[in-house]
Amino acid sequence: LEIAHRSSEFLDIITESKALVRKLCNIGEDHEVIWLQGGGRMQFCMVPMNFLYSNRKAGYIDSGHWANEAMTYARYYGTTLELASSKDTGYNCLPPWPDVPEDLAYLHITTNNTIAGTQWHNVPATGVPLVADVSSDILSGPADYSRYALFYAVAQKNLGAAGNTLVVVRKDMLANAAEG
Repeated sequence: LEIAHRSSEFLDIITESKALVRKLCNIGEDHEVIWLQGGGRMQFCMVPMNFLYSNRKAGYIDSGHWANEAMTYARYYGTTLELASSKDTGYNCLPPWPDVPEDLAYLHITTNNTIAGTQWHNVPATGVPLVADVSSDILSGPADYSRYALFYAVAQKNLGAAGNTLVVVRKDMLANAAEG
């Protein structure tokens, strides 16, 4: 089951998997495809650790359990703004799309909330980088993945074995990542 991570066989697998992600998500070379270990909670931390710094703020839409978890974890790393929430209705619907402040480092959404059965079908355009947890609906139907500055999917949901996570990030977003 194991092969060396520097072997030509493994490099062929990574090259093919990145090409398949690009094709299936219809994204170009302006996005970097990254395979990481860890799961959703790791990404709940890694996104703000890399993009929420220098007194920047991030916006979160609390549309379900996992969206709330992402926002809760981000608070350890910087200022988060809950821009909309449907928590008061038990997440039985999506909250109305909020006005998005232009000074945010990013806006984070969870595209599909499996517990309550709500899903964003039409995500409005934003003037800030859009970050999305697409774990439970990636590749389940047509989607414009190119509109996301960063999207991630926990593999055990739809993509493969537990412990792997797909992260796709626009290269211009990477240029704005925190150093060190």
